[in-house]
Amino acid sequence: MNTMSIQSAWTDFLELIESKSNFKVSEGIKHASIDDICMMLVLGEKSLKSIENNAIDDTIKMQLLAKDDSMERAMQTTMSNYNHIISDLENENKRLISDYERLQCTCSDQKDVLRFQVQKEVEDELSARFKNAQDIVVQSLQEQIKTLQKTCDIYEKDKLNIQSKYDALNEKLPHMNMVAMGNIGQSLVEDLTRQAFNYECEIVSTSQDSHCMDVKVNTPDGLIANLEIKAADPVQTVRDVNKYHRDLQELIDRSEINASALLSLKAPIPNYKSGTLVMKSNSVGLKIPVLYVHVTSEEILKHSLNLLKEIQKLCQLEHTARGSEPVPIEVQKYQQEKIILRQMIPDIFKES
Repeated sequence: MNTMSIQSAWTDFLELIESKSNFKVSEGIKHASIDDICMMLVLGEKSLKSIENNAIDDTIKMQLLAKDDSMERAMQTTMSNYNHIISDLENENKRLISDYERLQCTCSDQKDVLRFQVQKEVEDELSARFKNAQDIVVQSLQEQIKTLQKTCDIYEKDKLNIQSKYDALNEKLPHMNMVAMGNIGQSLVEDLTRQAFNYECEIVSTSQDSHCMDVKVNTPDGLIANLEIKAADPVQTVRDVNKYHRDLQELIDRSEINASALLSLKAPIPNYKSGTLVMKSNSVGLKIPVLYVHVTSEEILKHSLNLLKEIQKLCQLEHTARGSEPVPIEVQKYQQEKIILRQMIPDIFKES
């Protein structure tokens, strides 16, 4: 520290003493040299030690008390000033909090207003788009209705045309004999049989042979089935069903077939629900599946013929297993197929 800074600090120190007490410092002391200052400090230290060892007089005590009182008042003044500052800061803080809450409330209200506004705009936009889409759909539906109406009109004209042809044909039908009607039905069944077996079959008309039914069908996998076709309405028990049973039994006795079916093209078969399956047996114990079908559509006839073919395969497999020494796996496979088929058609092994 240089000389000027030490003398400046000494001067400030003396002025502080004068401001805080009644002690007056002479100019000589204020402008003392550094050596004098050091000397005075040394003397002061010695004087303080001397005062501590001796009784302090009343004047010094009063000066000390005055000094303490002055410092206490200064501290109180300072605290009072700080209290005012703190109070002002607290008031300012309350004001800011109030402003913040007010702004927050205002922002919330504005946000609600904006949300409602945006929601309304979205609803209006969606409503407009929905109306446009609805108009397009309605227009498209109207065009489709017009197209369908035109199509219905065309079909109605075709229906009237077909109806007139049907009525004209129906007037002629009573004059057709039963043989002609049977020939029409037989031709239809032969065509559908070929379709059902993918044309992998041989079909022979046996309607002119006695006790041989109407059609005989042979397939490469062993199906030999005679079919009786009835085009009459109604089908009679004595004339049609019983005659079929007699011809069936004669063919079975001669071992000429391994399956058969009675097909009615117009009317239900008396005492036999359509789809009834009855099992017969020939002289060597081979089971002969016999199917009774009221044909109401081409698909029913095709499905029935394929079903008859598959059942005949199972019957042949059973017969082979009973009459020879089959491999156990083949017997097991047959038994499984038999159980599945029994679940699908409970009457599959019904004997009559």
